[in-house]
Amino acid sequence: LAATVLFAGELAWRERETRIAQMVDALPVAGWLPLASKTLALAGLQACLLLLAMVSGMLIQMFKGWFGLEPGLYLHALFTLVLPQYALVAVLAIAVQVIVNHKYLANFLMIAWVVAALLLNGAGQNHPLLLYGVWPDPAYSAMNGFGHHLLRERLYLLYWSGAALMLLALARALWPRGVDDAWRERLRLARRNLTPKVLTCFGVGLAVFAGVGGFLAWELSSGGY
Repeated sequence: LAATVLFAGELAWRERETRIAQMVDALPVAGWLPLASKTLALAGLQACLLLLAMVSGMLIQMFKGWFGLEPGLYLHALFTLVLPQYALVAVLAIAVQVIVNHKYLANFLMIAWVVAALLLNGAGQNHPLLLYGVWPDPAYSAMNGFGHHLLRERLYLLYWSGAALMLLALARALWPRGVDDAWRERLRLARRNLTPKVLTCFGVGLAVFAGVGGFLAWELSSGGY
């Protein structure tokens, strides 16, 4: 999480801090490309760190004399359960940097989100539908693997993916261009950037967020997930 927060700021502000932002803005590329490339780069960094964690974990097991390694379980747990959740954090970190448009304030807000997640989890108040990207960890047993918890995991992931789509649409609309970073100018650019594709992305995210969220809220109220 720390690497995600810090590198999101570096990626979002790299062109402006090196004073090449205006040249990049003048390039004939699609408006969504900078946002997509930075978000995917951050998710790629997370994948590399998880791969390093997997190799380190297996080396520690062998060092302690256990050779019954399960690389398939490592890959399944890290890259189909943990990585998607980290990717949601990457979207949040990039979106906060774009929307706030202040590197260190955005870093502070992301740190506050991490602290809130830890405190609420410690106090047992971590409602899975309230705090972005945070839901209960799936239980695993050697007898039946993740069992029915895997479906619950996918539903929570789908729910927060809808929120991530809305964040990406907002970040695309508010993506900084030019030298004037006043809110009035940014809102003027945002109205111009609200193309049918951006609105469709936001609408799909809202539909998924509301639909899956309603189902999960019903399940939670009836003692299910």
